Amino acid sequence: MNIVASNNYIDLVLYGKIKDDILNLYPNLGDYHQKCIVDERYKKYGGGFKNDSQIATMKKYVDNLENMKKDPMFKSYSSIDLIQKHGRKKVVALKICKEIDEKGEIDWEKGIFNKSREFLD
Repeated sequence: MNIVASNNYIDLVLYGKIKDDILNLYPNLGDYHQKCIVDERYKKYGGGFKNDSQIATMKKYVDNLENMKKDPMFKSYSSIDLIQKHGRKKVVALKICKEIDEKGEIDWEKGIFNKSREFLD
């Protein structure tokens, strides 16, 4: 996996240390997920960004993970398990359905989305 620091990071030494740790801890995650974890820890340990769009992207990723964890069916699954079971496109499609229809429910076991009553009509 190859994660390259953008020009947006202020402290490249801190970024390099965190990146090395993440690559060692999570060697099987995709580049995007590793990058998001690096960004989150970089900010947590006091690293700064030159542009706030990086922070917004990181926050959106973390919020999506938190929303998935709140789903009662998600308790026994990690995002890696879901992607292995249903495929990346299916997991993303289910999350998009949930964003559009917030009252609908995702059945992670079957990989289907149950629409709310508002969208059935």
